[in-house]
Amino acid sequence: MLDAATFETPYIFRATATDGYGRRAACDVRAQATRVVPPDGLRVELTRQEDEPDVDLHLLNPTGNQSPRGATGYFNSPNDCFFANLAPDWGVLGQTVDNPRLSLDDTTGFGPEDISLPRPQAGHFRLGAHYYCDGSRGPSHATVRIFCGGLLVAEFGPQRLARSGDFWDVAEIEFPGCLVTELGQVYAVTQGCHGF
Repeated sequence: MLDAATFETPYIFRATATDGYGRRAACDVRAQATRVVPPDGLRVELTRQEDEPDVDLHLLNPTGNQSPRGATGYFNSPNDCFFANLAPDWGVLGQTVDNPRLSLDDTTGFGPEDISLPRPQAGHFRLGAHYYCDGSRGPSHATVRIFCGGLLVAEFGPQRLARSGDFWDVAEIEFPGCLVTELGQVYAVTQGCHGF
């Protein structure tokens, strides 16, 4: 027996074929991708309703959460896991199970962006979403989901982010126990495609 929880994400693949006479046929296949995480693991996911604007997921460790808008907070390496710091070394140096990993920085799609942390250290983590670049396409609407032990424990959004530099302070997550507290504040930062 595997001592782990799983979660599944559906994917739909379309195969299109054209024969020698120019006739076309298409077939859709639904597939499930399964990923195994430890029972006490944390996974956070960001999706958006629009397929072009670039919204980035951020996860702060307990050190960065002490001053999230300060020099050790968001956009800081090593305390913030995000597109510029994909796999920081948190917790016990050299161990990987207490380190987060951003698996995909999706800049031109609906997402998801996904950060996994197999064994979170004790403390308060903070989760945010940053509208990195609107590319003159207008607002984006982001949704964030929090999974603990493979189970969905909280979902926030869709949250409207109006322009490049809007930052959504989504929630704080306390370990052990995976206690989620919504923050729900949106404010402007100087980082983004116009100032980062």
